[in-house]
Amino acid sequence: MEMDMRDQIIQVATDLFMEIGFTATSTRQIAQILNISQPALYHHFKNKEDLYIEVVIKFTRSVGKDLQTVVKQEVSLKEKLFNMTKYLHVNHPVNLSMMLHDIDQEVSEELRYSIFRIWWDNYYSPIEEYFKQIENYLIDDVNSSTASRHYLRVLSSYITEDKYQDFDESLTVFEIMMIFLRGITKHKYHQELGIYYE
Repeated sequence: MEMDMRDQIIQVATDLFMEIGFTATSTRQIAQILNISQPALYHHFKNKEDLYIEVVIKFTRSVGKDLQTVVKQEVSLKEKLFNMTKYLHVNHPVNLSMMLHDIDQEVSEELRYSIFRIWWDNYYSPIEEYFKQIENYLIDDVNSSTASRHYLRVLSSYITEDKYQDFDESLTVFEIMMIFLRGITKHKYHQELGIYYE
């Protein structure tokens, strides 16, 4: 079934926003790729920010639903975080580093707040739910909120187009996760969490 024009616009916009960023992408480029006029694009979206928020909503809802499923899995705490991390690394539909940069630097304050709420619900909340599950294991000056924010920042640099390079991505994700967990948890719990050194 062929995508309708609105969905085609969102798809092309997603590719451009995540390849070259919000500022470098123009509605003219999007219209040219689709071989439509800018007024035809504006029939579906009132401006570039309106289109950007639709792009963000579309992929974050899917990500959030999948992460919530993983965080509820009946597996070890280490395996649960690994599954969430691997999911984001392998299946993430966009360049998270580019998205975070655009949210921080390139969009209006109003749009920034809207995107922040979407990001909070779909990315931050499932990750924080995990870190709440291990809160008793965390070192004294780290809580679940701090751990969640930093973990997403660390992970964002690994969720890029580089994931398609020829390397064992599972090992890379595993190493990053283990280094992070070892740094934020009390040593006496490392063996219980399965993050002790061989």
